[in-house]
Amino acid sequence: GLPFAGKSGFGAYLHHVPDSGKLLVIFSPHVGIDEIGRVGSLQRDGQAKTSTACGAAIGAYKELQKTKKTASDPLLVFEADNPREFDPQLKQIVNLLAPRLKGIENSSDSIAFVTYQMYGVVRELITACITETPDLFDFASEVAVVGGIMINRRK
Repeated sequence: GLPFAGKSGFGAYLHHVPDSGKLLVIFSPHVGIDEIGRVGSLQRDGQAKTSTACGAAIGAYKELQKTKKTASDPLLVFEADNPREFDPQLKQIVNLLAPRLKGIENSSDSIAFVTYQMYGVVRELITACITETPDLFDFASEVAVVGGIMINRRK
């Protein structure tokens, strides 16, 4: 997901690194792929119904569709409306995702497109946290950053 703790949270994280220790930062937006290959849906173990993954990204995408900020897309998943008055995560994702959806109408899979855009959003936010922390190497002798997209599947 998004690094909501931001730069102050990253700074707090640095205070947990042992003296001359190494720092590993892992980030990974996620997406579900169900048994028939639908991207964005997943039947989780112990649950009878199929649900979305990533629900926040798909929710933001649907919100952008409702406000006509992206082309209409008849999604196969996430049909039920879920109105949320207080949802800072959704609002933030909508704001960060909206400018990245140009060309989605030409993609072969809209949710795969959204997921890749979310990867870019998170990568940029993590990069900013790291590059805008001038005392980073006062706390860590080495820093490794690993990013990707986690694919959730059923067993």
